[in-house]
Parts: sequence; C-alpha cells; structure tokens
Amino acid sequence: MFDPDFASAFVDGRFYQGLDHAEALGRVRCPLLVLHADWHRFPNHGLVGAMDDDDAARIRQLVPHSQYQKIPANHVIHMYKPDRFVQAVLAFAATLATPPLHNGPLPPRRARPGATASPEGLTML
Repeated sequence: MFDPDFASAFVDGRFYQGLDHAEALGRVRCPLLVLHADWHRFPNHGLVGAMDDDDAARIRQLVPHSQYQKIPANHVIHMYKPDRFVQAVLAFAATLATPPLHNGPLPPRRARPGATASPEGLTML
C-alpha cells in the first residue's frame, strides 16, 4: 500500500535530510551514466522528475568523467522508452574496460554440493 508521507518526504526535503548530494557526487570515481528525462516544475508542488536541467549540469560539473544522455521521456525512462533505455545502458557498458581476470585457461568448473546438470548443461539446485 502506498504511504502518502513517503511522497511528502520528497517534497518537503525529509527524504534526503542529512545527505549532501554535492559531497557524495564529488566522491564518485567509477564510471557514471546519467540519464536525464523530461521534467516539469509545478509552483505548488515542486519538481516532477528526478532532476531539472540545472541539476543535470551540476552532476556533470561534480563528476566530469560522467557520461550524460538526455532522453525525451516521462520520468520513468525504462518504462516509457525501454528501447532507448537499453540502448543507452548497452552503449555505456561497451565503453567500460574490463581487465582480464587471468592470463591462462579457465579452471574446470566444480558443481556445488547437491547440484545436478540439466540437459542444457546448466547447473541446477
């Protein structure tokens, strides 16, 4: 069941009370993908959306190595524009360098106790 106080906590600031967003973002050292959807600010209710254009610009300033993409969509990008969402995430993932775990052949896989092999060769519990 939805608790209306949960939504109110976003509007009145209680949800993020004690969290310094700038300080937290300034600590990000890993690759970061920022997807930015459409937003609207209502005079009586505030921002509808995760961030406005100024917020997105501030993230890019605080995390200069981030990759930013604006996607014209409702607040929930993955629901309203799933193809664009997946495309953006896959393109971002393709830019990430994955170092090899080791230089030799892979060791043989050991089955977990109680596991059996399925016809497809997958380990089943």
